[in-house]
Amino acid sequence: MEKDEVTMITRDRAENIAFIHNRMPLIFSKDTAPLWFDDRFYTYLVNEKSIPILYDMTN
Repeated sequence: MEKDEVTMITRDRAENIAFIHNRMPLIFSKDTAPLWFDDRFYTYLVNEKSIPILYDMTN
């Protein structure tokens, strides 16, 4: 199985997400990446102060 491509996010968004999640590293697949640009999803994460981390990069 090939690994998914890692998708880049903007520095500001990445820093905000990292701060919310106690600066844990963010790893997510190309399939979940669009969610990080959805303001409603992002606002929900900010409010909940909870960030899902996907470490399984395989298909």
